[in-house]
Amino acid sequence: MTAVKHRGTMPLEARALVPSADHPQAAYLAFDDAAEPQLTIYDVAEDSLPTEDLAAAFLRKGRRPIWLRLGPQDRDPGTFLVSLATAAARFGAANVTSELMRAKPGPVYGWPSLFAGLGTEMGGRLSMSGALVLENVQHAWDRTATFTLLSTDLLPPLARAVPCVLVASGNPPDGVPSAWVRRSRGDLSLPPTAARRALDEIGLPLSRRADERVTALAGRPTVLAAIRAARCSAGPRTLASVLERARGEKDLLTRLAGVLLGSTSEDSRRALGLALRVEYTHPAMTSAVTGESLLAQGPWIQSLEDGWSRVRNNWRDPLGAALGQRSMPSREALHKAADWLLLAGEGDEAISVYFTLGDHDCAARAISSRAEGLIDLGRWQALEEWLDRLPPGLSAVYPNFDYVRAEMMAARGDSVAASRLYDSAATRYANRNDADGASRSMLAASAAAANAGDLVKAREHARAARLLVETAAAANDAKAAMVRMWATWQEGRVALVTGDTDYALASFSRAAAAVSVGAAAEPIRKAGQLATQVATLRREQESHREAEAALSRAEHQVLGELLACARAPGGRDGGVPGGDGWSDVPAVLKMPGLAESSGERTVGRWSWTRLRGRLHDRHPGGAHINGPNGAALPPDAGESPVSHAVKFAAMAVPSTGSRAWRARPVGSVGQVQTAPGRTVSEGASPHLATLRRAAPGRVSHPVHAQAEVSVHLLGPMSVVIDDAPVEEWSSARTRSLFGYLLTHRQPWPSREVLMGVFWPESSPKASRNSLNVAIHGLRCVLKKAKDVPVIVYSDGTYRLHPDVRLWLDIEEFDKLVERGRLHEDVGETDQATAAYEFATGLYRGEFLADDPYDDWAALIRERLRLAYLDTLGRLSNLHFNAGRYAQSAHLCRRIIEQDPCREDAYRRLMRCYSRQGQPHLALIQYRACVGALRSELGVEPDLATITLHNQIRRHESV
Repeated sequence: MTAVKHRGTMPLEARALVPSADHPQAAYLAFDDAAEPQLTIYDVAEDSLPTEDLAAAFLRKGRRPIWLRLGPQDRDPGTFLVSLATAAARFGAANVTSELMRAKPGPVYGWPSLFAGLGTEMGGRLSMSGALVLENVQHAWDRTATFTLLSTDLLPPLARAVPCVLVASGNPPDGVPSAWVRRSRGDLSLPPTAARRALDEIGLPLSRRADERVTALAGRPTVLAAIRAARCSAGPRTLASVLERARGEKDLLTRLAGVLLGSTSEDSRRALGLALRVEYTHPAMTSAVTGESLLAQGPWIQSLEDGWSRVRNNWRDPLGAALGQRSMPSREALHKAADWLLLAGEGDEAISVYFTLGDHDCAARAISSRAEGLIDLGRWQALEEWLDRLPPGLSAVYPNFDYVRAEMMAARGDSVAASRLYDSAATRYANRNDADGASRSMLAASAAAANAGDLVKAREHARAARLLVETAAAANDAKAAMVRMWATWQEGRVALVTGDTDYALASFSRAAAAVSVGAAAEPIRKAGQLATQVATLRREQESHREAEAALSRAEHQVLGELLACARAPGGRDGGVPGGDGWSDVPAVLKMPGLAESSGERTVGRWSWTRLRGRLHDRHPGGAHINGPNGAALPPDAGESPVSHAVKFAAMAVPSTGSRAWRARPVGSVGQVQTAPGRTVSEGASPHLATLRRAAPGRVSHPVHAQAEVSVHLLGPMSVVIDDAPVEEWSSARTRSLFGYLLTHRQPWPSREVLMGVFWPESSPKASRNSLNVAIHGLRCVLKKAKDVPVIVYSDGTYRLHPDVRLWLDIEEFDKLVERGRLHEDVGETDQATAAYEFATGLYRGEFLADDPYDDWAALIRERLRLAYLDTLGRLSNLHFNAGRYAQSAHLCRRIIEQDPCREDAYRRLMRCYSRQGQPHLALIQYRACVGALRSELGVEPDLATITLHNQIRRHESV
């Protein structure tokens, strides 16, 4: 089969295979006409049209057709469009539409543009050498949108350049364009003379009455082909006896089937019976199910591309009668066939067989694994029909059923129902300890609640989703990081709408800091940029207010001096200015009339009091603002008030990029002078902090609170300092150096040890210089995340600051593994299981996966890998002994992914499958084990593995 995207979510791909044109039954002029660019519709019964001859006609014209056989499932426009796009993809004629289907699914954005786009794309690709054939189109006629979209949006742009053929039984619905060329069964039947001539060539001794009856039936191509095949298999007398007794076409085909099957083996008959039940078959499937790769051949088989074949619909009843119940596949055989189809990516057909068998568990498992893909491709109607056929209780086993139902409800505008289903999914995921699914569902419930106007619930659910993923064991994997990012952004959205602007700005900034590459995250990036702009504008407003206050104080000081001058224009000594006599002095100087009164003396004081009150509103606690020289403002008389104000304004308005406005680390304590005996925290205002930094002589050294550093070394290194992640490393050597320090703390390594580990071939001077550069780079990287000291030099060694509290995943992993073994040794299996599950959850990948070639890490990496595999094995064994075979099998598969030659894991996996009633899957695993051992080690399996394989083959209990 040709590989396609979303494998397993496509309808059966064999429906899109072209019939083999190697052995056409006859050449029809009507087929040659249909191979020209036009739209032709054939009104014939299913499989009464010799489509091999139609394919041959296209090949004679140099055209390779896109082929699709429709079924009842194509009532869903999404299923039909995906099927046709899958067929067109074999010709590279649906690339654009396939991407558009995933980006803008039809149930959300509408189907017409997708149908029209596919028609245009196919027309451009196939105009010179292609064609389109759609069989069994009647399935899309009955009260569905598919045929309307097909006839109005897809076919018109396509039929102008490409031959299009529709095959259906029954008249098409009203509204079919008159330009379509219509053909009936009569156009394809042989004339009586031609049928008579064909029978004469076969040479059958028939009575006159039988001859007339058979001649009438032989005009139909499928009947004539059956007679010819029977003539080759049986003698003329036997065939003539059959024809004499036949009454009608179906009876004739049933009798001919009996003749043709008479000499076939029972294995071939069973293989044909299997093909009859599943319609499409492949030698690999029949071999896996029945042990026989070849099914009984005859005119009932239509050969297709890629080794596939199908049973013609008009032969189904005759073959069923001829084969009898004995040759029909057992329930077990049908189950094997469904499993094979599922593994081959033919999920639609597998699910159909599971439902036929009443195996809802297997059907649910197959649907669950494909649900998100079906949503992406717009196959919502098919998904809903399947979900409706399942027992309600299975939603508890597969929480994503509630989730995808909620997705469809939300897209249709029913936010209330969607929110309820998202909540249900979150609860069921949580019951299964699936933090990723629970947090994703809670985030979706938040969005649905916001869409329904319930902002309180929206904010609560967004916060719960973020907290859940932050506290989960796998909080640093990509999925968790994505949920955390979107949940933080959602918190910001709701907070902004509800008026909590400060929280919104902080949330947007945190989300933007965690954003990853991708067009979907563009709203987060944009919100982060706007939040940064708002913060900048706020700082500028604050600085201008401080400058305004300083200028206001200076203004009042000058006004005070001006008032003093106005009161005593002659100066303090009371003398007469100038050299003239008293009589020459102006009267306004002799009698200024502005002697101080109690009310006048308070003018300047009132102004300063009012100003201090305004500052008090901005800086609670009664803090006084100190100037550059440490003196309280306003300035003393010795300094010019105007120059003092200018200095203060320059100090209060920072230059672009000034570090004075950067956030101080959490826990740092700076103090600004207050009223006697009081202090105010620098955190009370960034502007007070600026003033304090401007007067270093009056500030004590900062005191750092205890920093919390969380480090994941399993998988890609992840470092978080007080909830602030280290975003990027200056170099791989810097990252590796940090990992070495964290894993070699008893004792801490000296300079010489570090130089020998990382620069063994360099001279001592060069090594020392390289070490200094690496340590400096490491400190800078950590400081970008949080401005607290993490790495210090003490007693000749580099080490963590003594106030740092470290959490290291490999140490937690070792503790959990040891705890689990202790519990297991004393028979406390539940506690051991819990400890092992937590431990395996911490193992996100190999030790320091970012730096796989560092020699110093090799032994640690291998020790942890072996401990991880051993823990998986122990946990798998606990689940197996408790009868939890699905969980045990899942863990065995994880072991095999890491070590394909672990025979003990293969054996336990085989036992799990066998105890789940799936011995065929167990046998497949045995073959995989044999192949891995031979290719990797050149050895054969152990005797225990071979013995187990033989027991399963004999259906013995294992």
